Amino acid sequence: MGLIGILLGLALLIWLALRGWSVLLLAPAAALLATAFALEPLLANWTQTFMGSAAAFLAQFFPLFLLGALFGKLMDDSGCVSAIAGFMTERLGGTPRVARRRHQCAGGAHRFGLGRSHHRA
Repeated sequence: MGLIGILLGLALLIWLALRGWSVLLLAPAAALLATAFALEPLLANWTQTFMGSAAAFLAQFFPLFLLGALFGKLMDDSGCVSAIAGFMTERLGGTPRVARRRHQCAGGAHRFGLGRSHHRA
C-alpha cells in the first residue's frame, strides 16, 4: 500500500506541476497522500519525516536558491531579459514556437523574466 501511495502522490505532483500549480503547495499535499496510503500515524510521519527532510533540503540548497533569485532579478532589472526575449522572438518566429522554447529552458531568468517580457513585446 505504501508504494501505491508514493506513486499516486508522485503522479499527482507531476500532473499538477505541469499544469502550473506551485510545487511549494503540491509537495506537502503529495507527501500527505503518500503517508495516508502507508496506514501509519499521519501526524508522526508528517512532522518527523517530511518536515525534517524538507528543512534539511532547504538549508542545504538555500545559497543556490538565493543566487538564482538574485541572478534572475539582475537579468530582469538590467534589461537583458527583454533583449534575449526580443532575439528569441526574432529568431524563432511566431508565438507558439517561442512559448514552447521558453518552457524547455530550465533557468530562472528564462522562466520568469522571458515569460513576462515576451507578453509585453
